[in-house]
Amino acid sequence: MVLSQCSSDGYQHATISGDSRTRVHVLYDSPKLQSIVDRALQAREERRHNLWRTDNFVQRAADDMRKEPGYEVPGKTRFKILFESDALMYSKVEFESDSFRGQVGWLWRRSFDDSRAGYP
Repeated sequence: MVLSQCSSDGYQHATISGDSRTRVHVLYDSPKLQSIVDRALQAREERRHNLWRTDNFVQRAADDMRKEPGYEVPGKTRFKILFESDALMYSKVEFESDSFRGQVGWLWRRSFDDSRAGYP
């Protein structure tokens, strides 16, 4: 994927690379998924106050999120990033093209090239 900044709306935009046969799995945005996100963000804050906390909340959240249902999106689908955090391996996105326009979901951060975060 290619990542670009759009100055008109302030969001980062990206496009899934590959052709229409390429598929990327996107998780549905659900109350259960939001609960997982909230727990990861809370754990990150607790870690900032308690450096002795040793659990890997980022990996635990990724494992929990991976179990949630989702759908496949084809290559060349454009989206904007609505939310991301160093406590999560997923970014909340809104699709901007094709039949997925307006749909919101959670996309694995390593499924697109993000030079800001060092993800290949």
